[in-house]
Amino acid sequence: MRCLQLKRVLGGLVAGVLLLFASMRTESLRLIYNPSASAPVGWYFIRSATALRPHDIVLASPPESAAALADDRHYLLRGVPLLKEIGAVDRQFVCVRGGTVLIDGVPAARTRQRDGAGRQLVSWNECRVLADGELFLLGHHSDASFDSRYFGPIRRDSVIGQAIPLWTW
Repeated sequence: MRCLQLKRVLGGLVAGVLLLFASMRTESLRLIYNPSASAPVGWYFIRSATALRPHDIVLASPPESAAALADDRHYLLRGVPLLKEIGAVDRQFVCVRGGTVLIDGVPAARTRQRDGAGRQLVSWNECRVLADGELFLLGHHSDASFDSRYFGPIRRDSVIGQAIPLWTW
């Protein structure tokens, strides 16, 4: 029983410290909580994004059409950015065909035909080299991730910052 009480007190202290950090956010460093399974659940520092590479995690604004669909289907409220892993960067070849996402010819993920509520999903259906300044976001942690496999690449200038895991589970 004492162990459970100690865990609660420590959890409360940690949450308080993290909220203090969040309240002291600056333009170059912020703290966010990710509740979605498309990236590891937990706390992330958001810092300025410089040279981005595959597997980096970024906080980005989705394209308007994706934001509208995400809001309509209650995946994500309009105006809330996505926290996603980068699957590919400019000059990499990305192909989404027949339910498979290929990056430089290597299978990277599958697409779904329906979302968790049974509604039809339409995948981005192209094969091409990403242009300068384009990123392909791909949530490797969940096959249900709403990412570039459904709305295509995003522009680099849509990235708000790079997410550095602080405490995830």
